[in-house]
Amino acid sequence: MPTIVHMDRISPELKEIFLAVLPPGFRLVTPEEPQWEVELTATRYLTVNTAPVTAAVMDRAPRLRLIHKLGAGYDNIDVAAASRRGIIVARTPGANKVSVAELVFGLALSLYRHLPALAAETRAGEWNMWRHRPYCYELAGKRLGLVGLGDIGRAVAERALAFEMEVVYYRRHPLPPEETPGIRAVSLPELLRTSDIVSLHIPLTAETRGLIGAAELRSMKPSAILINTARGSIVDEAALLTALREGWIAGAALDVVAEPPLPATSPLLALPNFLCTPHVGAATRDADTRVLKTAYANIERVERGEEPLNVVNRPAVQA
Repeated sequence: MPTIVHMDRISPELKEIFLAVLPPGFRLVTPEEPQWEVELTATRYLTVNTAPVTAAVMDRAPRLRLIHKLGAGYDNIDVAAASRRGIIVARTPGANKVSVAELVFGLALSLYRHLPALAAETRAGEWNMWRHRPYCYELAGKRLGLVGLGDIGRAVAERALAFEMEVVYYRRHPLPPEETPGIRAVSLPELLRTSDIVSLHIPLTAETRGLIGAAELRSMKPSAILINTARGSIVDEAALLTALREGWIAGAALDVVAEPPLPATSPLLALPNFLCTPHVGAATRDADTRVLKTAYANIERVERGEEPLNVVNRPAVQA
């Protein structure tokens, strides 16, 4: 019976979801189980969320044929090392786009309507109907700037139009206008300078690391907010701290940070105009189910001797 080894520790409740959609005839082993190390050495299939899959990990799994990322971004996988070993790396683009896109608006509304502060004050016995009103805003009529326009960026754009927002985007290679109805491409400097909300939807690469630094934050509107649900290292967090303290921008919400977890002592957490969530953009039961079904279907394809879908490398020789 083929075994699928998962790299990340998961809760019993989450494991129930994994098992509910596990294909017949397959076994699942997760790091909480004592035989995990032994199973790793014999498995042909590895799934992973955020745990690092290094060359050393691959060396411990000499029979490995497929590493499947349960998500779109795969910067936690050493793809070059996999290719050298004849291991295919695949991902699940688009399967979690709805959950991430919805979180973008949850974060935007939380900042625009001061929801964390209002909830905390109400819980403390205060009834502040008027205190925050001068600093609250609607999404309607605001310009949303999307840095990146992949599956998630498109999902955000669709929802933004329903909120009656103006949507612009930056992409190194803009798409034909007929493929992006209702939105238009602009340069990154124009996007940063003119957007009320800037939302990041790009992978972490050598080119995008630190893309949003001091100069970029200074160029934004003082009333603008920044949202990052992509990868933490795209934003220079030291520069962001200064920007929020000195009022270069009005607020920021991060679902991802450069070095998770963000410590409780982080000065960012002391700021009233900063909001952080623990990388939960894709963390819904709905998204988990879609992602797992997609990954497991791909594993079944490989088990049948077929070509997998959504491959990110092309190893010359498969293990």
